[in-house]
Amino acid sequence: MASTRFASLRDRLVALILLAALPTLGLVLFLHSAERREAARQGRDAALRFAGGLVRAHEQRLGEARRLLVTLAAQPETRAGDPAACGLRYAGLLREFPDLTTLGVAAASGEVICSAVPLTRPVNVMDRPWFDRAVRTQAFTTGDHEIDSVSGKPQLVAALPIPYPGGGTQFVVFAALDLGWVGRFAAADLPSDWAVALSDDRGTILARHPDPWRWSASGCRRRRS
Repeated sequence: MASTRFASLRDRLVALILLAALPTLGLVLFLHSAERREAARQGRDAALRFAGGLVRAHEQRLGEARRLLVTLAAQPETRAGDPAACGLRYAGLLREFPDLTTLGVAAASGEVICSAVPLTRPVNVMDRPWFDRAVRTQAFTTGDHEIDSVSGKPQLVAALPIPYPGGGTQFVVFAALDLGWVGRFAAADLPSDWAVALSDDRGTILARHPDPWRWSASGCRRRRS
């Protein structure tokens, strides 16, 4: 009988201890949940700041490409369509702009007549989106993201038409921007345990940090500019 009363008393004490602990347990769970929400908020804010910086850096590079193409469009060797003089000039400029994979000039027929990177065969860019847009809009434009068939690097081609004095397109001068800078930008700005990927509107991964080469070529069209 005494042992039964002792067991009953023990059970009541255990129950009281558990009941007393419940509010504390609930508080601990609430605090843990609040910490997770705060961590998620901080992560979201950091991601937004990084995305904003990435967009500004991308716009800055496009602005630099536009200014470079405007300058090249006014050069005598560009307007003369002189392959040797133009190619020599562009090759020198390519060394000054590490974020570019190539520079070139295409005739109205689409044939590339000048290239900073020597061509081993004739290249025609009539079917490239950036060439078509430059001719149609008669303004600075960009094409779709692609993988360069020579360097294997993800790139974005910017183009500027050069019209005849009386109208119509004489040449299109173009520059291919290496998108590998996205990974370098991420490496310098992101915490070590973060990852970032840049994709186009078709879901093609163009650049990623870390492991850029494992991801960036997937699904991209291979082109030579």
